[in-house]
Amino acid sequence: MSVRFPILDRYILVQVIGTFAAVMGVVISLMTLEHLPRLMEITRLSGHRGYIVAQTIAGLFPEYAGIGILAGLFLGVALTVRRLALRGELDVIEACGISPLRWMRFPFILAGIACILVFINQSWLMPAGEAQLDDIGRRMEVGEFGHRLPAGEFIDLGAGSVLLFRRVDASTG
Repeated sequence: MSVRFPILDRYILVQVIGTFAAVMGVVISLMTLEHLPRLMEITRLSGHRGYIVAQTIAGLFPEYAGIGILAGLFLGVALTVRRLALRGELDVIEACGISPLRWMRFPFILAGIACILVFINQSWLMPAGEAQLDDIGRRMEVGEFGHRLPAGEFIDLGAGSVLLFRRVDASTG
């Protein structure tokens, strides 16, 4: 059984969701790219660099998605209304006797869905992501991921400490 929506509702819904998805992707990508160099620097001496970076980004994803949902919904609705007005479609819709409350029905529904998603995100997903980040940080501090230290190079350990060793025994590491 399929639900059939009037063509105006489908048209507006496609316009809003397309912009929403694009903005959400851009926000998440930019925020990830902003933190990636710092993550790479933090994990430069770790033995499992890729795993740590991937898990950290997965832990930060709910925070980024929470911002993306709000920005995406706002820009999706605002740019759709602007696009309809610039093309003259909004004048045609209102000239046909369709009230703004009627043609904005699906953006209102999307706003309700976004409210529910933000509530779930803030209540459960973000605290779980923060707990995951704390766990990764704790495990990195105790050296659970191992260390990748090159022989013959000065290694800055922080706090004024430097480490240098000449070679690594191939049999014992």
